[in-house]
Amino acid sequence: MKELLKRLNARPGPAWQVAVASLVINVLSLASPVFVITILNTYIAGGTNRTLITLCAGMALALVLLACFRSVRVRLGDLVFSMPDQDLTERVVGKLKRLQAHVLDGAAKGLAVRAMDRVHTVASAFAPSQIMRLMDAPFALVFLGVAAYFSIPLALIGLVGVLLAHGASRWALARTVRLGGAVRDSGARQRLLMADALSDPDTLFAFGGDMVVEQLARDKAVEAAQDRDRVALSRGLHQTVSMVSVMVVSVALYAVGAVFVVQGRLSVGALIGVNILVSMACRSATGVAGSWAALKEADQAMADLDSMLRLPEEPDAGAAMGKYSGSLACRDLAFVYPGATRPVFESLNLSLGPGQVVVVHGPNGSGKTTLARLIMGLLLPSRGEILIDGLNLRQANPRWWRGQAAYLPQEPSFFPGTLRENIVCLNPDLDEPSLGQVINDSGLARFVFAQPRGLAAELPDAGQGLPKEVRQSLALARVLATVSPLAVLDEPCQGRDPQAMDLAHGAMKTMHGQGRSQVIFTHEPQAILDLLPVSLVMELGAAAIPELRTPAKAEREKDQGREI
Repeated sequence: MKELLKRLNARPGPAWQVAVASLVINVLSLASPVFVITILNTYIAGGTNRTLITLCAGMALALVLLACFRSVRVRLGDLVFSMPDQDLTERVVGKLKRLQAHVLDGAAKGLAVRAMDRVHTVASAFAPSQIMRLMDAPFALVFLGVAAYFSIPLALIGLVGVLLAHGASRWALARTVRLGGAVRDSGARQRLLMADALSDPDTLFAFGGDMVVEQLARDKAVEAAQDRDRVALSRGLHQTVSMVSVMVVSVALYAVGAVFVVQGRLSVGALIGVNILVSMACRSATGVAGSWAALKEADQAMADLDSMLRLPEEPDAGAAMGKYSGSLACRDLAFVYPGATRPVFESLNLSLGPGQVVVVHGPNGSGKTTLARLIMGLLLPSRGEILIDGLNLRQANPRWWRGQAAYLPQEPSFFPGTLRENIVCLNPDLDEPSLGQVINDSGLARFVFAQPRGLAAELPDAGQGLPKEVRQSLALARVLATVSPLAVLDEPCQGRDPQAMDLAHGAMKTMHGQGRSQVIFTHEPQAILDLLPVSLVMELGAAAIPELRTPAKAEREKDQGREI
């Protein structure tokens, strides 16, 4: 109801027009029982054909007006209640685009993933058909009031019937909504199970996991089928309760009304007219139960969306240098994950000049990827600062910074779109000859030429189903296409075959020849030391404070038998 009142207050003019249209529509709805009463009491009792023609013409006019006002009300209702859904969608999509990357590492990821489902829930609740039923509900009392004009006892019977019908409908609908939530949850569990299982088919089949997954999937399918059956039964119960409620009221009305007719207290036409009026009131009462339940769901969905919209986001503004040289410095840098008992590293100090190469090495879990994400601005330091040409990275415009630092993650991923869009995403003005060179240098040419649409080919499943070597080549192409002063490479050679290794080495040499600074994270630093003139070597390991060495010192330690 909070969101309903908010939307009504946002456009008071059209909202009042909807209310007036609803009043006119429900008044015109009285034409049907009035027509029946008049036909039975006047025409049949001795009226002329002129009377019949007049009544039919009046009824036809009422129906035309009713159709016109309903059409106008739907358009006005769309303006008042549906138009805000477009604004809500734009707000949510804009928020998702601006969310700080580290937010999606925690529990808030669920809020972001479910955001568009919540938008759909709100939009469904505020569909004009739903709201119009709610707007018509108060007129149930008007119909009962008109019925009371003919017979107060029958109107009271109708009132009891309306209350019973509304209560029974709300009970059955609440049960359906509750079971519907269980169906959605079981469906989500099924999709998650299959997505997890199919994310690595080799593991699934090589280790006999297909049998385990098959049994789990069968169990989940049975559970989902049972939930669906319960929902179907509950919906049938809802329809049955609504129908039986109206029928019971109708039987009671005719039973009592027949006595009144025999006693001469009520005409046959009035009896039938009262039954029509009470039936209209019952329909309004049962219909509003569904709309009310939808609005409650919408309020909960809006609460979830409000929580998501309050998540921290990257600033739109910030400093953007005219020209970035590629220098980088870390000062007393420390990072600890939320809930962790010890930092990943602390007191990290590092200096990288324009065009220089720094190698950061260490075993798995030592914090190499964490430091790479910190440099890219995807995580925020727990302490200390990262400086780019002397500017604190927190003060830089995030979108500008992503164009200054090319990033090769250890596990590359891509976004839905074409091959071209994924390669030139940070350098959309890259000319065709340069793009062709990038494709050749990254080893992606064979895959591109095999596509019927070439670079215009869409990435299925955002590239998740591509072979590993193709994903590596595509990620390398993305780095080469981003002609940035700094490159951050996380395990650029890990898991590559000799040919792919040569391509990665060639890319690093090319970037060094272009004067681009490089921060290379690896667990095999010697290969990089043999390849490039490295300025500094940093070791991340069991000690929380990283160890910084020059390449000469690293070589001496190698000669002395210490593993680099």
